[in-house]
Amino acid sequence: MKSMAYKEGLLKKVDIEILSEQETNLSSDSALINLIISKSPDMLGFSLYMWNSIRSLFIAGKVKKNLPNIKIVMGGPEVTLETRHVLDDPAIDIGCLGEGEFTFIEIIKSVLNGQSDYANIKSVFYKKQGKNIVTPPREPTKDLDVIPSPYLLGFINPKDYGGAWLENVRGCPFKCAYCTFPKRPLGFFSTKRIYEELKVIRKSKVKHVHFVNGAFAPNFYEICEKIKKINKDKKICFYGFSYAEHLNERTADLLKECNFTGLDMGLQSVNVTALEAINRKNNLEKFVTGINLLRERNIEFVIDIIIGLPGDTLRGFKRTLKFLKDNKCNDIQQTFLLSLLPGAKLRGEAEKYGIKYQDTPPFFTIETPCFSKNDIKKAIILAAGKPRLSFPESLISHCNIQYPWLPQKAANNSFKIKYLNNPVNKVILELDSSRQKADQLKLIGKRLSRIVSQPFTVWFKTRNVEKDLVLMESFLSPIAASNPFLLWSIIVETDDDFSASIIKQIKKNIPTKEKINDNCRTYAGIQTCIIRSWRNNKKNKLWSENTNKISPFFWSLNISEEFNWQKEAADLLREKNSAGILVDFNPKSGLDFIINAISFLREKGAAKKTLFRNLAFDRLSSALRRGKLKDISIIGTNQPESVLSIDRDMNMLPILTPDSETTMDLIEFQIKLRKALKRRKPKL
Repeated sequence: MKSMAYKEGLLKKVDIEILSEQETNLSSDSALINLIISKSPDMLGFSLYMWNSIRSLFIAGKVKKNLPNIKIVMGGPEVTLETRHVLDDPAIDIGCLGEGEFTFIEIIKSVLNGQSDYANIKSVFYKKQGKNIVTPPREPTKDLDVIPSPYLLGFINPKDYGGAWLENVRGCPFKCAYCTFPKRPLGFFSTKRIYEELKVIRKSKVKHVHFVNGAFAPNFYEICEKIKKINKDKKICFYGFSYAEHLNERTADLLKECNFTGLDMGLQSVNVTALEAINRKNNLEKFVTGINLLRERNIEFVIDIIIGLPGDTLRGFKRTLKFLKDNKCNDIQQTFLLSLLPGAKLRGEAEKYGIKYQDTPPFFTIETPCFSKNDIKKAIILAAGKPRLSFPESLISHCNIQYPWLPQKAANNSFKIKYLNNPVNKVILELDSSRQKADQLKLIGKRLSRIVSQPFTVWFKTRNVEKDLVLMESFLSPIAASNPFLLWSIIVETDDDFSASIIKQIKKNIPTKEKINDNCRTYAGIQTCIIRSWRNNKKNKLWSENTNKISPFFWSLNISEEFNWQKEAADLLREKNSAGILVDFNPKSGLDFIINAISFLREKGAAKKTLFRNLAFDRLSSALRRGKLKDISIIGTNQPESVLSIDRDMNMLPILTPDSETTMDLIEFQIKLRKALKRRKPKL
């Protein structure tokens, strides 16, 4: 849309700013709202999808309250005449129905001309005297090359997003009833256009390109020849969507030559009745042939299946799972709960099939005449395993890791919070009700509420959980009140023999509005975990059994050369109730000891989640240099973490935790620095 504004010469009159991925995806609700308000735009645009629309509408409403004269424009697949929660939202001034490029240009021109009536613009709805006015529809664009490329104009840098997403076709030749793609007539971007974009993407040095359309275009072979030309060294990995039944030797060879390292393929079901209801036909023999062609070429793939299709049953769904298992695909399935999307044919037929579904995003199926609520729950567990919450990145405390340039101790000696300005996505808080006051923690929580980022981890370390509960509640409440869509990880580390039901009390202080979906495991926006010392609590089996029913927990184990830790670790790995082990190494441990301990734990505890809290990278760097850690992976974060540590005396220590790539760069830097220091002559 910004590219269209450039093409029309509008960027000489208006400034269009696209917020960065980190600003939109990692900011908390309040941080994103404050960021938008600080920029004081005349117009604010959102692209609504089923996963972001409720939160986007919430943000839009808060911005409108603070900037009452702002024009708020909504577009995206969620904006239809069926989505009442969008149509009736008072914050929205204009909604774009269908493709938005040309509509967006006309809206800008109307606003620049001072118009408040948009009757002359096709495919919009707008408010007039409290009522929605809907204009006639716009014809979809046939020749997509008339839409200028944001890659070629430099409005999107693939490097900022960790990869590039390419669309070479709009619409879909297939007519799946659960999808909205078939409603749009087919339109294509030319091979020449795609090739020019690939050249720009290549120069950006990103390693991943994802074709986002639902099927390969008719010019698939032409595009592949261009990819082969530009990706001779195979430095770029490509990913796309295909149908296994349509693969043959030629297409599979082409995919391999282009360096397609992954494909998403839709099976959905093997139940013939369900397939007929959604306008699909599967040739299972050809499907197996197709996936074997990929296997022979070491091309990875995932297979999509859907729970709750009309006409399907739990028994029928089990047959789908059996088909995947028989063909060695059960570990690469991607399971979805059927969503009745606005505009999809199946949504209009919901009454015909007796499908009950959520009337707000993500429009999940609640039950059908053949698939009860209880059956859906059983299917989810069968497909994805019993939901167990695990968040390894949140469970690593980096307080003891030494990085170059980063001081180990920088705590304030007095209670000060005015310096909390940078985003924070993890707080490690030592609690002590004999030294701390609820008002102090409430004040810190209130200050943090404006700068926390997604997902947010709070790590409480407490000696008496019940006594410190009021401190936890005081800290959490102001953050939760300002950020209803924040994703939380709450960790409680203690040796106190407390009732695990307290975890439920902690959750009550976080009134999250929505649930998220991850491969059909529907989680609340709050994950909880408990950490207890194995050495001090291993005999308390009743506690572990009861706790396991309420919240996953990790045993912590301190490993040092002074103790016979192997027997303890072996006993711990046989413990049934815990989610895993959190290992602490004695800082004085030798490098060879650490390497041997890691190897022992990985060999003995393959089925357990084993995390290392304080692996010292300065020690590991020399081992890395000597090639001793080739088989050892270090868990890192995808995004740099900003951690705030608060001790019992209310001293604060801000810690920056680099991402995985930066961590490796820092290790390399330390190795080079040490070599340089050895060569350098000391000055007297």
